[in-house]
Amino acid sequence: MAIISKLVAIIQARLGSKRFPNKVIKKVNGYPLILFMIDRLSQSSMIDEVVVATTSSPIDDRLNELLIKSDISVFRGDENDVLDRYYNAAKHSSADHIVRLTGDCPIIDISVVNEVIKQYMDGDY
Repeated sequence: MAIISKLVAIIQARLGSKRFPNKVIKKVNGYPLILFMIDRLSQSSMIDEVVVATTSSPIDDRLNELLIKSDISVFRGDENDVLDRYYNAAKHSSADHIVRLTGDCPIIDISVVNEVIKQYMDGDY
């Protein structure tokens, strides 16, 4: 089994969707969808930190404010270069390994996430 010193779940999220604008902050029963997802991820004992990687575009200021108010780590980066956003979010959080997620999966199955992490840890990657 591999030894992982810091595993960070990085969620890619933004408000500028053309098909469903603001979807990650839409509320279900009064609770923003992005926070549902973060709550589910926080159930994993394998994840050390959850970080939301959003853009530095002004359109994402509302998302940034919600995350800060909810005491969630957020990294803001290039709007057009998602890989750069992930890379810099990982550096910013001192991640040794990451779980890459998208913000439009609020009912993510934490047992699947844990199984993927376990497979990764048990492998020689």
